[in-house]
Amino acid sequence: MSPGRLWLIPVIIGAAAIMALTATTVHAQQVTFKIAITGSWPYAPGMPIWNPYAPNNIAGGVSIPNVLVLAMLDYSTGRLYPVLAENWTVQTLPNGSALLTIYLRKGLYWFNGTATIPFTAWDLYAFFYIGIKAFGWYYPWINTSLADEDVRVLNNYTFQLLFQKWIPIALWWVITSAPATPYWVWKPIVDELKTVNATYAQEVLSHNITKFAPPYWGLSSGYL
Repeated sequence: MSPGRLWLIPVIIGAAAIMALTATTVHAQQVTFKIAITGSWPYAPGMPIWNPYAPNNIAGGVSIPNVLVLAMLDYSTGRLYPVLAENWTVQTLPNGSALLTIYLRKGLYWFNGTATIPFTAWDLYAFFYIGIKAFGWYYPWINTSLADEDVRVLNNYTFQLLFQKWIPIALWWVITSAPATPYWVWKPIVDELKTVNATYAQEVLSHNITKFAPPYWGLSSGYL
């Protein structure tokens, strides 16, 4: 490919994942997810297509299932089925705030065609920390100025968010998310965000973040 030239990348993906699903809100059962998608997407070298914060990205999108969601929502029933997440809890507090804790499945790996990296709560940390501090995700229910304290890794497979104001639909917003890239890819950006306040992060650093072109990593049973 020559620099600056626009290309169309044909994509054909076939994926089938069979999982035994258990959660506090879901009875144990076996569910089969099958995805078969064809299409093409415009691409030029250096485009941030795997950047979840960039406009017109395809990272983790429904159109390209390179990354699975934490849980799948059945819109006809409002029922959530665990996928990357094994379970989750919501602890509401007397002051109207709430702790959303997500317990991840173990033994899952990112893959880029040649190498693998374990999927852990740190991947969620980078995904949500950047989104909340630099892009104001979930405001005003999460105070973005408190992201350094309220986005938490409890251990390698347990992740937690503190909502200052809780509304039930917030569970859907978070748990249907698809983390797009491993933590180490975003670590330099996470480290830089920790040195500034949320205002500077959203007014200045966010523009640089949307231009960042992370490498491809998949987290599903089908890879590009």
